[in-house]
Amino acid sequence: EICYDLLALRRYGGTNLGKTILGPVENVMRFRGDDVRDYVKKMYTPDNIVISVVGNIRHEDAVRLVEKYVAPVCGSGTCAKRYPANVYGGGFAKCEKDFEQVNLAIGFPSVSYDDDLTAVQNIVSFCFGTGMSSRLFKNLRDAHGLAYQLGSAYGANILKGAFVVYIGTNPENLDVAQEKLLAEINRLKSEYVSSKELNDAKEKLAGNYIIALETNLEKASNAAWFEASGRGYDFGDKYLELINNVTEADIIEVANKYFTNNYVRAIVRN
Repeated sequence: EICYDLLALRRYGGTNLGKTILGPVENVMRFRGDDVRDYVKKMYTPDNIVISVVGNIRHEDAVRLVEKYVAPVCGSGTCAKRYPANVYGGGFAKCEKDFEQVNLAIGFPSVSYDDDLTAVQNIVSFCFGTGMSSRLFKNLRDAHGLAYQLGSAYGANILKGAFVVYIGTNPENLDVAQEKLLAEINRLKSEYVSSKELNDAKEKLAGNYIIALETNLEKASNAAWFEASGRGYDFGDKYLELINNVTEADIIEVANKYFTNNYVRAIVRN
């Protein structure tokens, strides 16, 4: 977690996106009830809220419940949204901590959450660093025993996204592990992923999404997220279509565009 915090600090160049969610302890200790209530009135306004209701309920009953329980605690004005500057910094951050292992995270810029290329980036993340069949696991852990923990993830906001790779290793293995990690990144830029890798990623991502929709909570959450992000509450079918249409050439194109030397690096070690 410290590694990810350091990475965000460098990645987003001192904007609010680079700050931790809660902030420093002294800030949290200063909070009072009025601070929370004022924030709710400022940010939780009708133009800034999506309410998603799923299940055995009539529309008019849902509206009545919202008017009774939600509207009274919300602000009545218009939310003055503020977006951080569209920056992506570079560089290196380090934290020294008294423990045996080394934690390394490397972050590359990527697409914002409303870009159709999110489907390609999710496929890349799955093939590269998700699960025991991923390239990182096979190369760094199985073949060479260089890492005890590793993975990759794609995350995004309204302005941009980030593809982050993480490894936990022993100090003596750090240099070799980082070298092989970056070599695997470069391989994505020049070699097609195999048909099996691509199809497995598509089936897993689509399957996880479909299975999750078996619960009303997940249906409501997805509809709210898609609507809030400007995609429309019924974007799910389009998402599955985007996943299914990803090609090997798409992966090489995205890798070459975003996996450049403009990466940020954070390390926590003794």
